[in-house]
Amino acid sequence: MNFLDRMNLRPAEKRLVVIIGAVFFVVINIWFVWPHFNDWNKAKDELAKTRQTLSDYRAEIARTGDYQKARQRLEGQGAALMREEAAVQLRRTVDTQTMQSGVIPNGITDQAPKPAKEPAFEERSVTMGYINTPDNALVDFLFNIGERSMIRVRDLTVRPDQSNQKLQGTMTLTATYQKRTAPAVSPSSSGSKSPASTNKTTSATNQTAAPKPKS
Repeated sequence: MNFLDRMNLRPAEKRLVVIIGAVFFVVINIWFVWPHFNDWNKAKDELAKTRQTLSDYRAEIARTGDYQKARQRLEGQGAALMREEAAVQLRRTVDTQTMQSGVIPNGITDQAPKPAKEPAFEERSVTMGYINTPDNALVDFLFNIGERSMIRVRDLTVRPDQSNQKLQGTMTLTATYQKRTAPAVSPSSSGSKSPASTNKTTSATNQTAAPKPKS
């Protein structure tokens, strides 16, 4: 004997109970179950994105050797600028490239100039933090800053943010500039006179000082 038989209900009452139970079951599914049908697909999409981000991070780490070779290739290259001009030019180039690549800076600090390996050159550096930066924006920034402006990345730290979807860290950007030397003073601009000029001046003086003959 089933549950309805134990309730001593008539056939019409049994049908009514079944209909009410079916309606209640459908309402419960619509209210609680159906809104979560896509949760599994969303979870799979998030997992795929996380795996792709992890793969991108590993690919960038594997390119560390290429960055080191590019840094050595760009060592010593730069423009002939004075110290103040070099600092302004370096800062302006970094600011421009961050906007073009989509890197979000988190403070930029200028460092004191340092002598380069060659005596005729000098190094200028800035340290920049970055936050909430997509991995493709960071790659674009690193490529363009070295390829187009001859600025090399001396130090770089990369770590994911709290959402594990974007990057944050710090980097030190260095450019080598040629020192501008003072122009050489030509011998003609000095206060000394040439021997020929001295002889002409002496001859003219003697002719002026000579007495006229009497008639």
